[in-house]
Amino acid sequence: MSEKRKYSESELAKLLQHYDDDKLSTAEKERLQKWLDRVDPQTETYSELQKKKIQKTIYSKIEQAMSAHKPTITIKRASERQYLYKWIWAAALILIVGSWLLFQQLSSPLHQNTQASNNEQLQWKEVSTAAGQRLKVGFPDGSIVWLNSNSTLRYKDSFSTGPFRDVYLERGEAFFNVTKDSSRAFIVHTAYADNKVIGTAFNIKLKDSDGNYTLSMLSGVVELTTNDDMGSQKMLIKKGKSAVYSLRDKKVSIITLKDNDWNLWTSNVLSFKAANWPALIQKLEDWYGIKVRLNKHHFPDQLFTAQFKDESLESVLKSLQQINSFQFRIKGKEVFIE
Repeated sequence: MSEKRKYSESELAKLLQHYDDDKLSTAEKERLQKWLDRVDPQTETYSELQKKKIQKTIYSKIEQAMSAHKPTITIKRASERQYLYKWIWAAALILIVGSWLLFQQLSSPLHQNTQASNNEQLQWKEVSTAAGQRLKVGFPDGSIVWLNSNSTLRYKDSFSTGPFRDVYLERGEAFFNVTKDSSRAFIVHTAYADNKVIGTAFNIKLKDSDGNYTLSMLSGVVELTTNDDMGSQKMLIKKGKSAVYSLRDKKVSIITLKDNDWNLWTSNVLSFKAANWPALIQKLEDWYGIKVRLNKHHFPDQLFTAQFKDESLESVLKSLQQINSFQFRIKGKEVFIE
């Protein structure tokens, strides 16, 4: 901890003690107000993903600080005074922890890359796919990404500055084929984990029907770092392996990939492998941009394994009927399974 931060915490303790003893002078009130006014206004330029990550970290630090420093509050006046005291304590903690985090963020290479100036901001591009749409995008360094349905990606239109090649997968699923550059790592940032590579090919699915974040490796190695309030986990995921991160349990399981079925969607192949109805429905809805209505009580244990290329929704459903018995009807953008 720096001397400057020690001084801040010491000053804070003094101000809070004076407030609790009802001895806060006018000068101290002014100092406290100046303290509270120091929150960096540049935070409004952060992306939603960056804001969420910073917010989660700040809240976690505040909770830790509150647990470690539970002050004994003597209420000498009405409940209004208790409310104001708690507000000052929380605001000051946010400032001490938050300002330090914001300083780290503002001084980091990533932030300097993305927030240096208004002109720099204009260099960021965002691409999105709708339901039923898939898209191939080329990056400035020669890397390629395939976006699956209902996905959003942000990236800079130039990787010429900064120590990293940073992109943000905001939602959905994407397959990356990264051009090797040993001098600058390629980092895919997501709400759940950061994925750092030099040159490799891999697939990221942010959230499947079971609530899992999945990183699947076609080649190379990816350094996976989870974004977890309880403490991040860092590990290397190698070729032929898949990291399945449970967003509910905050646990990572490493499994061996037996085939490349998970990657077939980049070749416009709709693939199901031992898929239950929730998994099958999610894929059908994303692939064709429709809504499936299912009576869950009729088909609790049915599983489907099949592949389709460039086939209509009706053709796919008729083929799936040959695997398990069910009836369907299509009405506009809705499918009813009966």
